[in-house]
Formats: sequence, structure tokens, C-alpha cells
Amino acid sequence: MRKAVVFMASMIPVIIFGAYALSAVAAQSARSTKALESELILVSRKLFESPGDWSATPPDIGLALEDPSGSIWSFVVDPEKLANLSSLSYEEVKNLLGLEEVDVRISFYRLNATLSDLASGAPASFDADPSLVLGSKITKGLSAAGYVYVYLAGDADLGFTTLQEGFYRVLIEVFWG
Repeated sequence: MRKAVVFMASMIPVIIFGAYALSAVAAQSARSTKALESELILVSRKLFESPGDWSATPPDIGLALEDPSGSIWSFVVDPEKLANLSSLSYEEVKNLLGLEEVDVRISFYRLNATLSDLASGAPASFDADPSLVLGSKITKGLSAAGYVYVYLAGDADLGFTTLQEGFYRVLIEVFWG
């Protein structure tokens, strides 16, 4: 009986340490920067490489321009689709992008140059302040961010602002909410 009690007493630290190790490993894999980087890639591909299906219910989010022949122009943004995206609530955008525990913010920065300026070699830069911010207004905790350069294929009237046709730098940020 004494050996059984000693054995049980010696197992208590092993069980506690094992439970702690399992919980630490589970939390680490779910909240790593690698997981955020894969979410970042997913969001950028879904938005800018896919035309989506905005007539479906619920809509399939995608901003890529699709011409009448069916060709898809990745990283060329359809202004109508951008207006549709900006009219959705933040929760709808998160759900349609397939983000459950991750928050997202998408910021569009306009290029301060015309095509003739670029052709002549004049210096160009992007606005310091975003022309449009979609998604969460607050970033916190562990995050990943990346830039995508796109061309807006026409003026986009978003109701509260109008984005002019041209080149934009898009900052996509994903973070644990």
C-alpha cells in the first residue's frame, strides 16, 4: 500500500507538467506568426487574384477584374466590386474571408503620380494617409502585414468617398483579436 501511495505522489508532478506542456504546445501552434502569415496570403489571394461571385448568396468575395471574354485580371481591381466590399459590415467581411479568430484591416494608399509623370521619370510616392480603410480600426497583439500593389480600373464611388482610377499600394494586416 505504501508503494502505491508513493507511486501516486510521484506521478502528480509528471501529470501537472504534462498538462502544462500540452496546453503550451496547443497555444503555440494556434497563435504563431506562421499561422498569421498563411492567413495574410489567403486574404490577399482571395481579394486580388479572384473575381469572386458577388451575385451568389452569400457572395464570394473577390476584387479582380473580369472582362467580358472571361479573362481574369489579377491585381486589377474592379471599382464596382470594391464598392460592394466597402458596403459590407466588418463581421460579414470576416466571415466571407473565412477568418474566425483573426481580425483584418485593409488600407488603400493612392500613388501621387500620373502615367505621364511615371513615363517621364518624375519622382512618385504614395499618400502618407490611406484613402480607404476597410476592416478593424484597431490592431493589437501578434500581427502580420504585407503590401500588394494594384490598379483600380475606374473611379469607385463608395458613398462616403470616391477613389480615383490609378495605382494603389494596399496594406493588408491580420492580427489576433
